[in-house]
Amino acid sequence: MKRNVGSRLPSFTEKESNLMKSSIDFLGINFYNSLYVKNYPPESKNMEDRDYMQDMAVELITRLIENDTSIDEVLDSLKNGYGNFPIYIHEN
Repeated sequence: MKRNVGSRLPSFTEKESNLMKSSIDFLGINFYNSLYVKNYPPESKNMEDRDYMQDMAVELITRLIENDTSIDEVLDSLKNGYGNFPIYIHEN
């Protein structure tokens, strides 16, 4: 990410980073479907025409996925990885 975004990515002091850890109040989710992604190195792109899609440095594979990840799997993954904080589902 740092290599792709460069100086546009803000930096934080160690104290600021520690304050942000585990500081989430809630998470809002808009869930429509799942996509596969694959690495798309930034050196293979036109680096002068920058936007958030290029900053991700991935190629989105938009074909239909038969065994699509369900929203309950996403919620379980978030709970297991980050704890049981409030989640608001905005769209599904």
